Amino acid sequence: MSEHLLDNILEKETTRRDFLKTAAKGTAALALGASLLSLVGCSSPMEQKGELTGLPLPQGMLVVTPDLCIGCGRCELACSMATAQQVQPALSAVHSGSGLQFGQSGPRLNYRYGDGLMGTGKLEPVVCRQCRAPMCANVCPNQAILPDKKTGARTVDPEKCDGCGRCISACPWQAIAQNPETGIAIKCITCGSCVEACPTGALAIAEWTDL
Repeated sequence: MSEHLLDNILEKETTRRDFLKTAAKGTAALALGASLLSLVGCSSPMEQKGELTGLPLPQGMLVVTPDLCIGCGRCELACSMATAQQVQPALSAVHSGSGLQFGQSGPRLNYRYGDGLMGTGKLEPVVCRQCRAPMCANVCPNQAILPDKKTGARTVDPEKCDGCGRCISACPWQAIAQNPETGIAIKCITCGSCVEACPTGALAIAEWTDL
C-alpha cells in the first residue's frame, strides 16, 4: 500500500472520529440540566434501571481547556500536596502526563492526527467528572465515597476506605489514584489547588449553574 493511499485512509478515519467528537461537543453545549449531566457523568437510563444510585449534584466540577495546557505538571504537584500532603505526581487526582506523548488514546497507527506531543500537540489532563451517578461510589463495598456536605464533591472517607481498589478499576475516566503506603483512594475534591498552580489558565472550576 502506497504512503499516499495510507494517508488518505487515515485522513478519512480521523475525520469521521473528529466529526463524532465535534457532534458530541455540540450536543453538550445545547443540552440543559439532566441532559448535560448525563453526558459528563453516568447516563440516566442506568439509574432508572436501578443499576446505579445517583448522588446529590455537586456545586461544580473541574474543567480543562486543552488548547492552554502545556503539560508542565504543576497541577499534579499542587494536587498531591493538597490531597496527600506529598509532592508526588503519582498521588495526584489530576493526571497531566498520562497522555503527554500520544494523547489519551495512546500510541496508534495514525498518532500524528491525534492528541499529544507526537500528534497535534494538544494536551488534556485527566480529571474527575464528579459524575451524577458515580461508578466509583456505586462499587465501593464500604460506601467510602460520598458527597461533601458543603461542596457536593465526591470525596473519599479515609476511615471507611479499605484500599480494595474497586473504585479505581470502575472509574471510566481513570481519575482516581491510590496511596501505596496507606492504600487509601485519592480523588478530586474540587479544592482548586491545581487551578491556582496552573500558569496558563488551562484549569478552572465551573459551577453547574454556569454550565
